Amino acid sequence: MINDNVMQSPETGRISSPPRTRRFRWILLGVALFICGGLVGSIVTKTVIERGILSALRNPVMMSERVVAQMRGELKLSDSQAQEALAILKKHFTALHRSTRETFTEMHIELRGILNEEQVEKHDQKEKELRRTLFGPSEDEK
Repeated sequence: MINDNVMQSPETGRISSPPRTRRFRWILLGVALFICGGLVGSIVTKTVIERGILSALRNPVMMSERVVAQMRGELKLSDSQAQEALAILKKHFTALHRSTRETFTEMHIELRGILNEEQVEKHDQKEKELRRTLFGPSEDEK
């Protein structure tokens, strides 16, 4: 044997490739590592994106500040333009946040109207979890 990858036959002295089973194991290991890397990468990406989006949804002021920071870089806003843009964005993002919560509540009430008692109980629990995910803890939970 010359090394792990190449073998020499003792009878003929010919060099041959490794046995098929060893080659198959290495290929299988490579495929498994590739799949694991893809899964880990996608989970990390999903988590980072979700946290960024959800934190912005929960906090309209933070969302406004992020947008202004991006506008400053892309549009080269002056300080006074940035302050005015921040005030406008805070006002509208806060209103959007409020109306989204109200729409969410209206949707929940309408859906409860078509459900039976058992379904309402399950739906209320799911709605509470989704509301906490989208809008953060409620005032009584803080």
